[in-house]
Amino acid sequence: QNMANLLKHVHGKGKAAAFLPNLQEALDAGEQGDIVSRSIICCQKGQLVQMPPPPQPTPPKPKTVAPGKDKKAAAQADPLRAAAFGSLALTVGVCCVLGLGEGVK
Repeated sequence: QNMANLLKHVHGKGKAAAFLPNLQEALDAGEQGDIVSRSIICCQKGQLVQMPPPPQPTPPKPKTVAPGKDKKAAAQADPLRAAAFGSLALTVGVCCVLGLGEGVK
């Protein structure tokens, strides 16, 4: 599959016969040529082809704080209320399972 991807990348929209001329054109263009072609080909006409430097990664975007979400709102969460809702949900779930079991005889 990697070779098929290379073929698709280098010859573009041309037919199979356009592969070698396009590859040669990319190598002859030097630094302006295709980086993939220059990374794959290691020698041409008995001379080494310099591998291009890898492209520089894009810098990460600075994080922005979403409006309306601050640390005070998260700190004011009531653990007693969360525990009460959790126990209520568990009780309802167990009662539903018991109710399902009552129908089977």
